[in-house]
Amino acid sequence: MPGLLRQDGSHGYYTFERPVESVAVVGAGPSGLPAARHLRDAGFKVRVFERQPYAGGTWTFEPDLPLQPKYPSVPPSIGDFVPSLPPQNTEQLPVEKVQKDADKAERKEFSPPNPVYKSLTNNVPTPCMEFKDFPWPEGTTWHVSHSEISKYIQSYAVHFGLNEFTSYRTRVEKIEQLDPPAGQSQPKWRLTLRKVEDVEGESAKSTWWTEDFDAVVVASGHYGAVYIPKIEGVSEWAERWKEEIIHSRAYRSAEEYAGVNVLIVGTGTSGVDIARDISPHVDKLWQIRKNEFHGPDHYQRQRTFQLKMLPANGEHLPEIKRFLPLSGKEASLREGKIELTDGRIVDGFDRIIFATGYQYSVPFLPDYHRDIGAPQTSRHQSSERVLITDGRGVQNLLRDVFYIPEPTLTFLGLSINTATFSFFEYQSLAITRVFSQKARIPDLEGRKAEYVRLLGEKGGSKYMHLMGHENEVNYVKDTVEWLNSEGAILGAPPIEGHSEQWMEVKKALFGALLKKAGLNPDDFNATPSDPVETKKDKPTEETTEKVEEKVERVDKKIGLDLAGDNVVPAAAVAAAA
Repeated sequence: MPGLLRQDGSHGYYTFERPVESVAVVGAGPSGLPAARHLRDAGFKVRVFERQPYAGGTWTFEPDLPLQPKYPSVPPSIGDFVPSLPPQNTEQLPVEKVQKDADKAERKEFSPPNPVYKSLTNNVPTPCMEFKDFPWPEGTTWHVSHSEISKYIQSYAVHFGLNEFTSYRTRVEKIEQLDPPAGQSQPKWRLTLRKVEDVEGESAKSTWWTEDFDAVVVASGHYGAVYIPKIEGVSEWAERWKEEIIHSRAYRSAEEYAGVNVLIVGTGTSGVDIARDISPHVDKLWQIRKNEFHGPDHYQRQRTFQLKMLPANGEHLPEIKRFLPLSGKEASLREGKIELTDGRIVDGFDRIIFATGYQYSVPFLPDYHRDIGAPQTSRHQSSERVLITDGRGVQNLLRDVFYIPEPTLTFLGLSINTATFSFFEYQSLAITRVFSQKARIPDLEGRKAEYVRLLGEKGGSKYMHLMGHENEVNYVKDTVEWLNSEGAILGAPPIEGHSEQWMEVKKALFGALLKKAGLNPDDFNATPSDPVETKKDKPTEETTEKVEEKVERVDKKIGLDLAGDNVVPAAAVAAAA
């Protein structure tokens, strides 16, 4: 595979000192479930751990609101949660503890309600987010409700018998690397687990125990640790107006914002979608945008384009410099004053929604976190071994999957701007083939060299995980070529890449979405250097015809009707870009 298994002999291959037999999968969402299926089918002893009572990941709607986060957000090492380990002086596990939890705060902290709102739909067409050997029900449209997606994922778990070895209501509190046997370097992994169950009398029972595995797949997603920027005065405001100031994770329904003035902080995926969702209901709408964008050109174009999706009754504002101190006499949030970076003082907001995204956080791997400014307390926190520092990305991974210092620790679901389900499944197949010794990865020096090459190509931080259409297609193509070339040598059947239907739907997605949203296809080609300026030209007749022809061709080929009334989320632009 280009850039992975080099043909010049400059690097060797990683070799397992003993076979992998048992694998822990953390998370029963759209990345963890296909991993569990393929690993089980390959003969591994698999255990899945999911803190929610059901499969589905973030797609299951829960009307309950999460606990209020800290403003600004806490460090990523505890961003998702603060691990709860067995009570001190516990000599033998398992151990149980029952505690009062009348307000469900303990259970909400253990498994927070998902960041799903009532009108949420998928931002990738269903033909592109389909698992292998498990088609969507006949007649499924391109964009469906969150409940249909949740049902699809849960049906997948039932169909392939994955619930049989999944422990629900179970959170992984800690993963630690055990010392390998004498003369070996390949470790085993110990998971400290905690199960929380409802008991009578509004109480919750916690049970702790441990299990050991040869390998681990971390598929816990990255929508659990909210990110709220450090802005002067934000803590005081959030403490004063706990219900009026929220993170987008707590957004549930547009009707709750009827007739009020709303300020949305952020113009990314969630900010754009929420703005378009509430715009018919609010009195006035403002959205804080970045003063400038950074990163690869295609990322800047995407973010620039998202600025154009502001509803007609909305207004962009520059970044916030500070929330002015409160006098204590303010009758409501509307009387609070905000200073912008251009010097303006603004007020009159009834609600503020921080659509500022999430941090990467794996608090169950504390030895592999090193928060900015924190001292190094573990050998795994060195620059060549640390996983997370500032929360903007996960470091020292080969292809966003294999932990470079020890490849029996793997990750899924980190890559962004992809077709999610199908993309995660190809990564799952790669893990399965490598653990089965039916595909090889480079030795340590080769893995490091490939990581350094990718750093130079994409840049660090979140850009390491950034895909987009072209990069996603190339990633999957390279993965399939690598696995199949290795399979031919090591005795594994070939894997099929993206189908022609998948490719056509993905190619047509962008133009189709623009057409449905009544937007100009040419605008996406705006120069990324100036995120404020936008083209005002109308789409040319030629451009419009090309989009319509492509949409019509795909409609006929797969029997879908893009002219229907499906609500298309603005965030789909990111997946198509």
